[in-house]
Formats: sequence, C-alpha cells, structure tokens
Amino acid sequence: MYGFGICYVAGLVINFISAFFFFNITMFAFLYTLGNILSLGLIHFNSTSFLFGPLNQLKKMFDKDRIVATLLYLGALVLTIILVVVKASVVLILLCVIFQSGALFWYSLSYIPFGRAAVLNCFKGVFK
Repeated sequence: MYGFGICYVAGLVINFISAFFFFNITMFAFLYTLGNILSLGLIHFNSTSFLFGPLNQLKKMFDKDRIVATLLYLGALVLTIILVVVKASVVLILLCVIFQSGALFWYSLSYIPFGRAAVLNCFKGVFK
C-alpha cells in the first residue's frame, strides 16, 4: 500500500507541476506523460503494480475488455514522448496530450462496473 501511495502521489505531483509549464508545451507534455506513467504503474515497479503485482497488472491491462483502451493509451503515451523528443509542432503535441487524457479516462472507466456504459448513456442523452 505504501508503494502504491508513494508512486500515485508522486505521479499526481508531477502532473500538477506540469501545469506550470503549460506555455512550454514540450516540457508540459513530457511531465504530464511522466506523471501518468508513474501514477498508473506502467513502469514495472510503480503504483498499481504494488497493489496487484506486475504480472497480474499486465493481465488486467490486456484483458479482452480493456485491450483496445490499453493499446490506445499506451500508444498515446509513446506518441507524446516521440513528438516531444522530435520537437514536433505545438498543436500536434497538444492534440496528443488531449488524446492521452481521453484514452486514460476511457481506460480508467474499464475498472468501474458499468462505467463505460454510464458515460455512453450520458452522451446519448446529451446529444439526442
């Protein structure tokens, strides 16, 4: 529990710090992505890996119900880092960060019973 708490809070702190670099989009995107990686435990010994164990965490991430969300999220993380390293345009980096946030939201909903269905029903109700 301590390992999870430390890594999760460290990820949140890094995400908070990234907000101060919003006008330096490359630093913002890098810190934001690093914070997400640390918080979710996508680095082998971090955060949620402490709760479930690394192998069990990977099994849960690549479960048939979340494999698409996992791949989209991991792809968004990697693409964000690549765009930052190659110093791509600010617009591309910002779009990638937005996509990363959406993918994280959708991925997180897969752990809440009926979470995705509830969100889809809300959107259906709003846009009808």
